[in-house]
Amino acid sequence: LGVSVDDDRTALQNFIENYHLRFAVGIDPDRSLAARFGTVQFPETYILDRQGRLAEKVIGATDWNDSRLESFVLELARAPGR
Repeated sequence: LGVSVDDDRTALQNFIENYHLRFAVGIDPDRSLAARFGTVQFPETYILDRQGRLAEKVIGATDWNDSRLESFVLELARAPGR
């Protein structure tokens, strides 16, 4: 799930199409959700475990093709009850 703070829906739609995003993207133009989660920099990523608990917070841009990050996420998805 992605959340955009952009209030320009056309720009957001172009971003989704240009990067071939295949997940739902909500909008938070007044940044109330960002404030609720303590977002201090954009982008920020919150990785949740299978129980919906915060497992990791990534501040800023990151290389999602990094094998260490991929391994972390795959292990988190496999881990029962973590």
